[in-house]
Parts: sequence; C-alpha cells; structure tokens
Amino acid sequence: MSKKIKILGIIPARYESTRFPGKVMVDINDMSMVQRVYEQANKSAFLSKVIIATESKKVKKHVESFGGEAILTSDNHIS
Repeated sequence: MSKKIKILGIIPARYESTRFPGKVMVDINDMSMVQRVYEQANKSAFLSKVIIATESKKVKKHVESFGGEAILTSDNHIS
C-alpha cells in the first residue's frame, strides 16, 4: 500500500520589504506579482497546496480576492 506524499508550497510575500516596499502588489501585465507567482506554483505537479505567507492584511485580502489562500505572519518574522 503506497501513500501519496503531500507537499505544501509556502510563498513568502512581505509587503514592507526593505529594498522595494509593495513589490508583491506591483502589476505585471494586469496581474499582481503575488498572483502570478501563486498561479505558477499551483501548476506544479509536486505541490498539494500553495499558501501565501504575509505580514500584510492588504496582501492577504488581495490573495483571497483571486481565490488564493493566505496566512498572516508576524511583523517580527525575518525575511
């Protein structure tokens, strides 16, 4: 009896990054960067589930608006 291994993909998406604040929300051909990364990761045959990890309620709300799943992390977590 074989068990299928479940692999979780976690994409870190800090809104308040030090070098380029708000980068994850920048539009690239009418789609935010975070949505593009999420959709590409979801195409992987190796990942059972994909989650965006962010410290920003704005990013979390945006991810949920396109049907993605996001969790809030602490502002104190290092990137």
